[in-house]
Amino acid sequence: MPLTPVVSAGELVYGYVRVGEGVRVGLDAYRSEVRDHARRHGLLLGGVFVDVRVGQPAATRPGLRALLDVVRQLRPHAVVVPSLWHLSGDPRESRSLVERVGLSGCRVVTARDAG
Repeated sequence: MPLTPVVSAGELVYGYVRVGEGVRVGLDAYRSEVRDHARRHGLLLGGVFVDVRVGQPAATRPGLRALLDVVRQLRPHAVVVPSLWHLSGDPRESRSLVERVGLSGCRVVTARDAG
């Protein structure tokens, strides 16, 4: 279920990535993927939130909790993730998080599918 909604140039977005412990190369690559997507589309990237340790449930990930707080408070246009897996490896939890972000009028954009 790729999510590739259209976003307009100059709109505020935030990124989110998660990686396993000790995967520094992957973390840098994922951050670059989010930054490159924002740059390609002329978006204003407010920051990239990160969680390390893939196995944690969404509710216990500090980076994701901080991102959800920012989404609720600032109402950016979108959250950019490399793929939906970064929200959760569980498709139901991932859909739930997309819906939760959507409650603030924010979209989730997958950088890999959006081109």
